[in-house]
Amino acid sequence: GYIERSPAYALDKKDLGVVSNQRERWLDSHEIKPIWDAISNAPKMSLPVKNGLKVLLLTGVRTGELLKAEWKHIDLSKKEWFIPKENTKTNTEWTVPLTNEVINLISELQDIDPIFVVCGINGMLSDKVTGRAMSRLFESGALTIEKVTPHDFRRTVRTHLEKLNVVPHIAEKCHNHSLGAINAIYNKNSYLDERREALVRWSEFVNLHINPQSNVTHIRQAS
Repeated sequence: GYIERSPAYALDKKDLGVVSNQRERWLDSHEIKPIWDAISNAPKMSLPVKNGLKVLLLTGVRTGELLKAEWKHIDLSKKEWFIPKENTKTNTEWTVPLTNEVINLISELQDIDPIFVVCGINGMLSDKVTGRAMSRLFESGALTIEKVTPHDFRRTVRTHLEKLNVVPHIAEKCHNHSLGAINAIYNKNSYLDERREALVRWSEFVNLHINPQSNVTHIRQAS
């Protein structure tokens, strides 16, 4: 039968001899709950910033892509978020499948601004806002783990997807990465269903760590 997770999953960075720095930082599984709880309990952090940071952790999208997201790009019924090419670093449009957890987070923001999904009092936020919000969690003592930035969430998702047995090309497509020049020309498959399954698996894994009593008992294998 299928194995529920990779045998390497029990290995953390220290087991592999990896020394973290700003460029290679990603969250080990035991760091997920402290991050999530610190964001949830931050007294001066606005709801859009709180939920935005959680969406970054659950999707692995770039901060700029999230902060430029408009409600017209979100299809809650299809559980999809369309990102136009002008909102991407790679100038390539793509569609992000949304898990139930992400849907719940962004649905809480629907009455705050008529245009932008994650916003401030005066509309779209600067991408520096999320970084400053994370920094304050460390400066206040709310977080005592090694410092992490919102962009490190993206690296976290990519690393864990592979540890959760998501095949590399699907993990890469979850980040809107190119699979190479030949693939870009001839392979127009967006792998939406496979990416959805991958992000569901990651979302379930996160839920297992932030809610240990969750009824999610295993991590499903992606197709």
